Amino acid sequence: MKLRISSRTKWFVLGALALSLSVALTWQNIIFGIAFALADKRPGLLTDARWGNPSLAFEQRFKEGTPEAELLKWLDDNAFEDIREGRASRTIDGLPCQEQVEVQWSAFNGIISESSAVVSEAGCL
Repeated sequence: MKLRISSRTKWFVLGALALSLSVALTWQNIIFGIAFALADKRPGLLTDARWGNPSLAFEQRFKEGTPEAELLKWLDDNAFEDIREGRASRTIDGLPCQEQVEVQWSAFNGIISESSAVVSEAGCL
């Protein structure tokens, strides 16, 4: 008795072998890509920031006359830690580099008079 294998099965086995070979050859790139995709990202308002320079979009959003409560809500919504009078910070565990974000502001009677957000390098791979 002779075992017959359909052409569909042969193509399935060939495809599975090709996929296995490609994964075996590129697994490090795949893992790095997944890690990069899952890495922590900057808050959208800080995408214009260059290391060591204040974010212009942040300064515009929280300009003089803005209620301090809006800034405090934004800090909370964006997972900032160590929020205290006029200062907040957050470490962004991104790839290939970690970044440190330092936010500073001055307010009088709950109204912002000045603010800044500076992103700096906190270590790279």
